[in-house]
Amino acid sequence: MQHAPNSTRGFTLMELMVAAAVGLIVTGGAVTLFTQGMKASFVASQKSEMQQDFRAAVNLLQRDISMAGAGALGQQGLGGNAVALPTGGTSVKSVYPCTSVSNGDSCTYINGTAVAYPNSLTGTQSLYSIIPGTGLGITVSGNVTDIITVVYADGSLALNCYVPEMNVAATVMTFQLPTPLPSTCILPSNVVAPQSLIYSATNAAGDSSAGLQVGDMILFGTNAAVGVVSGAATSCTPTAGYSACYSVPFAAGDPGHINQPTVATGSLLGLTPSVELSSDSPVRLVTVTYYLAIPPSTGLPTLMRLQSGRPPAPVAENVVDLKFTFDETSNGITYPNQTTLIAGTTPAQITQINIAHLTMRSQMRGLTGYQGFDLQTSISARNLTFGQEYPIN
Repeated sequence: MQHAPNSTRGFTLMELMVAAAVGLIVTGGAVTLFTQGMKASFVASQKSEMQQDFRAAVNLLQRDISMAGAGALGQQGLGGNAVALPTGGTSVKSVYPCTSVSNGDSCTYINGTAVAYPNSLTGTQSLYSIIPGTGLGITVSGNVTDIITVVYADGSLALNCYVPEMNVAATVMTFQLPTPLPSTCILPSNVVAPQSLIYSATNAAGDSSAGLQVGDMILFGTNAAVGVVSGAATSCTPTAGYSACYSVPFAAGDPGHINQPTVATGSLLGLTPSVELSSDSPVRLVTVTYYLAIPPSTGLPTLMRLQSGRPPAPVAENVVDLKFTFDETSNGITYPNQTTLIAGTTPAQITQINIAHLTMRSQMRGLTGYQGFDLQTSISARNLTFGQEYPIN
């Protein structure tokens, strides 16, 4: 019997080439699927991050704008009224609050310049609950952005429990705590006694209401005048019938030019002590401005929040557009989506703020370019809306 020799035949060159081609196709498909999966995951993470930033920004905007003009715990708030700022004589224009000049600040956060408070119909600079700022923001990708300022009463500090008394030069105010407490003294929730007006990092730990700080804006009387705390509060000796006393400076030289003690109109000097320094009059105001800026540290357009003379805080990065309109009520007629005030009206007649554009863009490109969100919504300034629709004479 004849046996066949052992076969040592391998793959032919053609077979190897076909196998390699099939392997490359399978590998290429796997790489493509992996790459697409990674890109999809990146896009999803970018959107998730934007949604979180977007939600945080919208929540802050909604909270502050809806509080515009609100009083607190029975204290006197701005409401639909206005407070006259120093005018006439040797007065200079008052500008939005910022930190101390000693820190190298010249109130130029907003588009590199200082922003002055608006004038009333009589030409007097005034503080309103809502102050629109159409076209006062920076330009991003050819779009001129807006700013907005809202003011409301801060109920976290029981300042209305104290009785203020001004010195002759209108540069120092003493706040004394009566015994017993007056009926107008309404304490914030979870507070058992009026807080000390002396601020320190220790007593402020976990309690943002503790004490008065430099830059705090205080409203006195029935929208009579405002002053800005210019230094640390110190203890003083209470007179008979009072259990505590604090001395608070309101000296000239604050960066916003609110304290002008030599000007009789619109300053603390113009207060009538027996009428406008009653026990229920003082209230600390919260003044908040939203605007876009490009911090040198990031180079990214960023939504900023400036509160009561403190250093501005970033809210969200890559916000590329910010525009507002507002609804205004005049003679019982509501005019929606205004960008400028109707002739013969003031910001006190604004009842609703419309976010025309709050546009956020992803930091990096996705599959087809940058991801983005754009919000349009309306926020009612509750206190002003009720005042316009249900006026109380």
